[in-house]
Order: sequence, then C-alpha cells, then structure tokens
Amino acid sequence: MQTLRDSIDSVSKNIVSGIEISTGFQQLDDMSLGFKRGELTLIAGRPSIGKTAMIVDMALHTSQKYNTGFFSLEMGQQQLIERMIANKQDVSYTDLKKGIIDVKQETKDLLSTHSLWIDDRTGLTPEVIWATIKATKVNFDVIFIDYLQLIRTATVKRARYEELDRITENIRETAKQLNIAFVVAAQLNRAVDNRENHEPRLSDLRETGGIEQTCDKIILLHRPAYYNIYEKSDKDAVDDGEAWLILAKNRNGETGRIPVVWFGKSMAFRQVNFELESF
Repeated sequence: MQTLRDSIDSVSKNIVSGIEISTGFQQLDDMSLGFKRGELTLIAGRPSIGKTAMIVDMALHTSQKYNTGFFSLEMGQQQLIERMIANKQDVSYTDLKKGIIDVKQETKDLLSTHSLWIDDRTGLTPEVIWATIKATKVNFDVIFIDYLQLIRTATVKRARYEELDRITENIRETAKQLNIAFVVAAQLNRAVDNRENHEPRLSDLRETGGIEQTCDKIILLHRPAYYNIYEKSDKDAVDDGEAWLILAKNRNGETGRIPVVWFGKSMAFRQVNFELESF
C-alpha cells in the first residue's frame, strides 16, 4: 500500500499528455483524447450502417504509426484488404471488384508500410484472441475486433446477453493487463429502427446487460439517409453523405456529436474540415 504522496508521484510520472493514439478524426480526438492503452472503446450501430468501414478507416490511420491488430470475424482477409485499397485510392469498391479499376502500385507500396496484422478466423473466443495476441510476440498498441456479437464463449450454459456481458468484461480486462487499446464494433438492437428519427441511444445497448457499464468509451454511428434509402426503399432518396459519430459515453471526458461524411462508393468516412469547408 502506498501513501497518497507516493501514489501522486508515481501517477504524475506516467501521465500521457494530449492524445495518446489518434482515431484519425480530429474532432473526435479533441473530444475523447483518442484511443487510450488499457481502455475499451465500442463503435456501435445497426447492420449495414458502416461499422466495418469506420473501424477500417481507424485501423488504416493507427497502423501508420502504431502496431495494430485486426480481428475480422465476419469478413475474410481478401475482402477486407479490397476495402482498404478502395479506401486508400478513394475509388468505387464495386468497380474495383469488377476489375474496372486497377490497384495502383503506389497503393500497394503505401499499404505495405502499415504495421497491421489481420486475423480473419471465425468463431473466436476471448481466450483464443488473447492467446493469438501473445503468440505473435508483437507489442500491439491497438486491437480492432469486428464484431462483438460474433465472439463466442467456451460455455453454452449462459443466456446470450450474459455471454456478451462476460465477453465485454474479458476484453476490458485484457486491455488493462496487456496495456493495449481495444476498439470493438457492435450491433445495436432494433429499437433504433422503430424510433421516429432513428438516432441511436445508449439504451439501445442495454438489452445486452453490462456492456454500457464496462466500456470506457461508446461511439454510436448514425447515417440519416440510410433509413430513407435502404429501410424505406425510397427510389428518389439520395444519400447526401450526412453521418454522425455520437460520443455517448466517455468515462474520463466530455460527450457530444461529431459530424463526418460517408462516401458510399469507396465505403469510407471522412472528417469535415470546417476551415476549408471541405472533407
């Protein structure tokens, strides 16, 4: 047991000033101070709203400077890398898949400089994820997982919401013990679809129990046009790219809304540059 004076001296020497690991979105960094080692950040939204695209954006950014791991439980490595190429070249993902657009050598060279490790196995448990991280012998700074509901547990005796609570607690404990920032995508429940303005809330996580309580930061992803185009099948609706990152929980800071822009063709998000009135 330490005296308060000794504890203060120890903590003050280890304070990381400013943004520890940038998210790639300046306004989000300013509000959240970015990703922090030892913490768990949740990126949550409804299916097809762009959760994978968002964490791909973030992983491409962090891996330029930090050792980054990406557990893709839903999407194979081939498809994930194709998305990264479309993102970097800012081209249509569909045209890239059709062969209409070629992969540039400069894109290959650029992506090869990123410190990014990808594991695309399905049905992983928290224990397997932990073992894989340790087996690589890489000093990871940040780990992305896509997505929470696809992680399994060794036991089948618990209700699913109890499993998800336990998985989330396990990941949070792993983040603390290994001193790694964890960023996990997650699906929200159907309450969002039934709400008039479709804007997500923290309560849309609560059917899964303790997730809200366990996470250090929770970012809710919202695209208004998604519901007009895809849910209502409105042929005249146009996706204007409006999107929001709603920092709904920030254990050690402020919360709020951050505007971003969605580019559907390249399946990427971009921050808004208010000084230049551009993206």
